[in-house]
Amino acid sequence: MIVGSGLIGASLGLALSAQGWRGHLRDVAELALSQAVSLGAGVSTPPSDVQAVSLVAICVPPSAVAELVVEVA
Repeated sequence: MIVGSGLIGASLGLALSAQGWRGHLRDVAELALSQAVSLGAGVSTPPSDVQAVSLVAICVPPSAVAELVVEVA
């Protein structure tokens, strides 16, 4: 699961896709999410559809990390 599909999240998704991984992307910015999906960085997956993930990459601006961690804890 890649949370944040901007420059860093999309780049990570593309690198993982190139190695055969299927990334699940989440982002509050619909435009960034749709662009990352169209580039092949992963698929847009609602949190309710993800049963278990092996890794969560937090790729949001530093100012948003604390709020995100509290939200998902």
